[in-house]
Amino acid sequence: GPPDAPTVVILHDVKKNRTDVLRAALVLRQAGFNVLVFDGRAHGSSEGRYVTYGFYERRDVESAIEWLVKEKQIDRNRVGLAGESMGAAIALQVAAHNDWIRAVWADSPFASLRRVSAEFLQRMTHLPGALLNPVVWTTIQVANYRGNFDVKAVDPLALARQIKCPVALVHGTADELIATAHSQNIFDALGGDKELWIVAGARHARSVRHVKGEYRERLARYFNDKLKD
Repeated sequence: GPPDAPTVVILHDVKKNRTDVLRAALVLRQAGFNVLVFDGRAHGSSEGRYVTYGFYERRDVESAIEWLVKEKQIDRNRVGLAGESMGAAIALQVAAHNDWIRAVWADSPFASLRRVSAEFLQRMTHLPGALLNPVVWTTIQVANYRGNFDVKAVDPLALARQIKCPVALVHGTADELIATAHSQNIFDALGGDKELWIVAGARHARSVRHVKGEYRERLARYFNDKLKD
């Protein structure tokens, strides 16, 4: 974009790559923003063996922004983040640790990695939570060991009150992977400028396809309002 244009970094979901967020990227590019999309660690063309859902990915995003500042001379005080699912959860974690992030658009985030994993196991097995607790605990220990990270630290909900920038949350009512309650809980915990858009009938991270025109309009307007003032 123009030299003085603000920048939005867009983060994809797990098992996806940078091409999966091109719909949002094109909307923002056409609206005059600088846009960066990249393959997260262990995805697409990027190196890495394990996905940590934000534990290390947060530092990757910070490094990407530092690269943009150094190599592209963007204004680091006019940077926004957008993400889908895992990417949305990562964006929230980045914003909680970097108070110069100006705005976040989070589509279908999870409230915590432990919680969403436990809910997934319960849906798959139809067993009560009490019986699954030992399985969840064991799974977390294995993940901690293999990925060399702390699953309990991947918790956007716990970090929500540290986020100082505006946050827009989007979630579909037909999401079968991450319940709408995750976004509702994050919204309730946020202390600053915030908004929650519940999209009737949209499946997981599919609001951008379910209500195409309205989604494009809201996305562009949001970052125009938050980054271009």
